[in-house]
Amino acid sequence: MRGRDLFTVLMGACVLAWGATSASGAPVSLRYGFRPGAVYRVTEQNHDVGKTITEVTMMGQVQRVETPTDQVSSGTWTARTAGRTGDGVVLAVEYGQHKGGQRWASEKVETQDVFSGSSASVVIDPTDGAIRFTVTPEGDETVELIYKGRFMWMPVLPAGGLKVGDTFTHDYVLSSGMFSIKATDEYYLAQVRGGFATFDVESKQLMVIRMDKGPGGTGPMGGMVMDDMKLAYKGEGTAVFDVGEGIFIEREGKMAYSNLESGKGATAGMAFATRMEGVMRYKWEMERR
Repeated sequence: MRGRDLFTVLMGACVLAWGATSASGAPVSLRYGFRPGAVYRVTEQNHDVGKTITEVTMMGQVQRVETPTDQVSSGTWTARTAGRTGDGVVLAVEYGQHKGGQRWASEKVETQDVFSGSSASVVIDPTDGAIRFTVTPEGDETVELIYKGRFMWMPVLPAGGLKVGDTFTHDYVLSSGMFSIKATDEYYLAQVRGGFATFDVESKQLMVIRMDKGPGGTGPMGGMVMDDMKLAYKGEGTAVFDVGEGIFIEREGKMAYSNLESGKGATAGMAFATRMEGVMRYKWEMERR
């Protein structure tokens, strides 16, 4: 065998052996390792394509209206490692800017929100995810929900090591006056290679929208009290953990959703029901600056 051919064969054998060792070797230990004084920047992108279906019953006649929807949004936030306490690492968080756009049928609406007057302090245990929030201004339920939502991609980590094929689950709840989300993410370790642990993620969520808690407490139908709407989400994606940095650097995927129960309401001589369905795609990235 010629020298060049032999070199090629040997190199190929080394790559295969390294790949096998990386994929099925010793357990890997996952720990959050935010570095002292470091600043981390997070970007988010969401794209939701679906439709809203409303059926109105009046004087025995049923009218069905189907409205396509197309919503996009993006946001940034930063977290600076501000020290340690007995509970873990302290992160000082600034939300930054959120931009979005919606298209309902032929009407397009663009939004831009800047939460410049708000901030948060978060304590993260190296093995246990986010454990305590302090948000300013205090008492602002919307701002608090926004900050907590920024950390739902940081799961509670298992105490022991993981090998390829192992799984762990992360349960979390988000709630405000108008809605609540109860969710479970199941992480399946698919590969460990080059200092990165790659997971396949299966997600389930149940969202309850309190239809009588609209703007001003009057409900979205001009004061008409409606039953709660329940939406079930189910999907899959991937997540990448940088073992050396001690952070999840990427999470992306998609989730389909549809109603378990429609939002229903009635007045004298009229009843209606509203339901939604669609697919939401998302991507989340974190990097140390």
